[in-house]
Amino acid sequence: MNTKTFIKKAIKALVPYGIIALRRRVLRMKQKPELSEFELHRIKAFKDIFLKKDINGKQYFDFNRALMPDVSDDMGIMNTLMHVFNDTFMFHCLFNDKYDKSAVEILDLYMPEGPYGYKDGSFDVTVHKGDLVIDAGAWCGDFSAYSASKNATVYAFEPTSSTFAWLEKTAELNRDSGKIIPVKLGLGIGGGGG
Repeated sequence: MNTKTFIKKAIKALVPYGIIALRRRVLRMKQKPELSEFELHRIKAFKDIFLKKDINGKQYFDFNRALMPDVSDDMGIMNTLMHVFNDTFMFHCLFNDKYDKSAVEILDLYMPEGPYGYKDGSFDVTVHKGDLVIDAGAWCGDFSAYSASKNATVYAFEPTSSTFAWLEKTAELNRDSGKIIPVKLGLGIGGGGG
């Protein structure tokens, strides 16, 4: 479909909404979303627990030595960080890295992706000191920070420029524990391209 045909179809699709409704929708998209009182309280509680300051007054999140930059000025990233906390940091912060089978099987039912570790007898899928970790789709470096806190070396792949900038900040914050090597590439089958 060429551009002209696409524009005609788009206009036909939008006409029922009217120009006024379309304008209102565009204006709403440009405004910052209003957060409910509950959401504001949840963010404040999260920050009260995990947001720290260094000796220079610079703020960062500390998830039991897994450090992340202060992303609270970007509500999209902040909400995602609070969401991924369950998968990446819950066992680390609240259960002292005890990824035993019984706890994982119960909590896995309530977690968005599930815990990033598992132990059952001699079967151990957790990050250990000296491990080499590939974080494919590293986002802002949540799992990279966790792995670095375990003194692992992490190759963190993230192709998106905006989140890669946060990933670099995460790598800098964690330079004294493990090593995070940010790589601005996506991983997948085939040669790049859209």
